[in-house]
Amino acid sequence: MPSKPASAVADACARRANYLVHYTTRMSGRCNSDADRNQVYAGAYVAYLAFFEQQLEDLFIGLLTHKYVHPNTGVKPVVAMPNAKAAKSLITGGRSYVDWLPYDQHTRKRATAFLLEGQPFLGLGKPDRAALERASVLRNALAHQSDHSQRRFKEEFTDGKSLRTGELKPGGYLRGSHSRLKTRFEVQLQELVRVIRELTS
Repeated sequence: MPSKPASAVADACARRANYLVHYTTRMSGRCNSDADRNQVYAGAYVAYLAFFEQQLEDLFIGLLTHKYVHPNTGVKPVVAMPNAKAAKSLITGGRSYVDWLPYDQHTRKRATAFLLEGQPFLGLGKPDRAALERASVLRNALAHQSDHSQRRFKEEFTDGKSLRTGELKPGGYLRGSHSRLKTRFEVQLQELVRVIRELTS
């Protein structure tokens, strides 16, 4: 099977982001309470982060197996894998899955072992890695109600900001307006799409 451009992964992330932006607008419009509307945005964001991690894995394994070709010709596996099953087995070490976020903790370390000079994953700049870290913090605050995850959310997103009371929790924060035409949910997803495009171009 011919290789696909690595940008196909970014395209998939962009399509899913666009769908979820329309989905949240449509579904929240049918809700009768702010709590229900917030839950729509919270669920959609957690779903997108799961998809995004899946696409990071697909890109990583695809570069090892030549399913994807990167425009940077220096992006090569240390040892090419014959197929996705073999590559995934080696990466997971027999576990059913591995995490890709937080990015510095998981993906960057893994890249040094499997790809020449860890590229393209080690080449991602500090601002882009910070965006991925913020995404992990927000996802954890939505998925877990621990004191630690809520404290990290406040530190990263709400402390020192002039926000309405309803926007001080993760779901309400996402539903809040970034600008007249965009919610913070849309802006967060656009930022992740921008980062994945950096990785694949």
